[in-house]
Formats: sequence, structure tokens, C-alpha cells
Amino acid sequence: MRFWCAVLLSSAILLWPCPATGVTRLGAAHDAHRADRLPHPGTGENGSASHATPIGIASALTAMIARMNSGGTLLEAAEEQYGGHFATRELTEARLRKLCERAKLPDETPEQITRISQSMYAASQVSGRLGCRASPCLEVVLAAYRQLRLLQNLKAQALAVPKATVSLLSALPIVTILLGELLGSRPLEFLFDQTRGLICLLLGICCYAVGLIWVRALLREQA
Repeated sequence: MRFWCAVLLSSAILLWPCPATGVTRLGAAHDAHRADRLPHPGTGENGSASHATPIGIASALTAMIARMNSGGTLLEAAEEQYGGHFATRELTEARLRKLCERAKLPDETPEQITRISQSMYAASQVSGRLGCRASPCLEVVLAAYRQLRLLQNLKAQALAVPKATVSLLSALPIVTILLGELLGSRPLEFLFDQTRGLICLLLGICCYAVGLIWVRALLREQA
């Protein structure tokens, strides 16, 4: 009976819920996206089929720059990556955001999509108001986005070892109790059959839970 209690306790602790990261509210950008009423990602605004395979935001930007360097306009380059013509011949931030959402890779976050779509829209506005070429403006946006992605990869590599260490240390108390039972020292008998043991168990569980929450909060802030 004590052995199964230990197994259930270890399962409950190992399955402790981890707060999801990278989930944010889109705010004004999301409202603009809803107001623009763009179609389902499978079709363009004129009903034509769009690209189904994501190529990454950086690759989409590179393709747009190449299209403009070969003689196309920014609108034509955006429509080519979008997979269809826009209902109105206007390049808005919501449409650029939709373009980025279709091209994004699984590890590209909503924050990155918001930032890059705003930067692309700012580049298009600078090009339109000053009358300069849009491709150099997008090249600056592309360089900044690559630096952002590099920073994300470096953070992920730096946090990989701490996360693995936390996972290992989280299982050590349960493993210690189970090994004690196998060796015949009967730690469960002390923890469940005596007042001092119950006090130690409750204090240990509280400290364990607080430690897990604290460490995961630190990792979430650094992610």
C-alpha cells in the first residue's frame, strides 16, 4: 500500500503543470486582422490557392526582395507570397501579418510575427512617402529579423542545460523514497505512520512545490 502511495505521489509531482510560454494577446494587431476579414489560409482573397508549405519569414522576405530586385513592386511581391491578389490594391499591416503567419515556421512566435509585420509595414510606408526603392528597406528589416532569430536560438541553447537539470532534480526526492523502500529502510512508514513524519512530508511537499514554481518562473522570464 505504501509503495503504491509513493508511485502515485511521484506521478502527481512529475506531471506538475508547466505554464505555457510564448502565448500573448495580439491586442490592436489582432483587432486589425479581424477587421480586415482576410480569407482562410488555404485561399487568396480572390479565391486562388495559396502556398500550403511554410518556408519561414526570413525566406519569404528574401523572396520578396528578390522579386523587387527583378523588377516587381512591393505589392506584387507581397501578393506572390500571399498566394493570391488582394481585394483592394493596398498593402496593410494586417495583410502583412497574415502573410507572415502563412510563411512562419513552428518555432516562430506571435511576438516575432507582430514585430516583423510592423517593420514591413513601416518599410512600405517609408518607401511610399519618400519615393525610394522598397527592397533596401526590406533588407534592413530582414537583417534585424535574422539577429532576432539568432538571439532566440542562443537563448534556447543557453536554457537547455538548466531545464534538463531542473527535470532531473525534480525527480530525485521520489527516486530517493523508492530506493529507500527497496533497500528496506521504510521511509514511507516514517512519513505516513508518525506525526513527525507527516510534518516532514507536508513541509517537503510545500517547499518542493514552491521551488518548482519559482524555477519555472525564472526560466519563463528568460525564454
